[in-house]
Amino acid sequence: MLKSVSFGIGIFLLVLGLSLHTVDSYTVRPSVAAQATGVWGGPFQPTAKSVVPEPWKPWAYAGGGIILILWTCTLPARMKGK
Repeated sequence: MLKSVSFGIGIFLLVLGLSLHTVDSYTVRPSVAAQATGVWGGPFQPTAKSVVPEPWKPWAYAGGGIILILWTCTLPARMKGK
């Protein structure tokens, strides 16, 4: 169980890091339902937000994912039951 969970988290971090290498910024726009009503039922006009990832984040996520995958592959096979 430990091997499969840590391997899955490692793959997720690796894919996240590689995907952050390909974008410059994300634009997050609110949904139509969020624009129709606010939190307290009043009119709500949110604006779109632009999210720019820091330059170190893709390297940290990809590196952490690779390290976790390699650590998982080097775990002994006898940990299967633990």
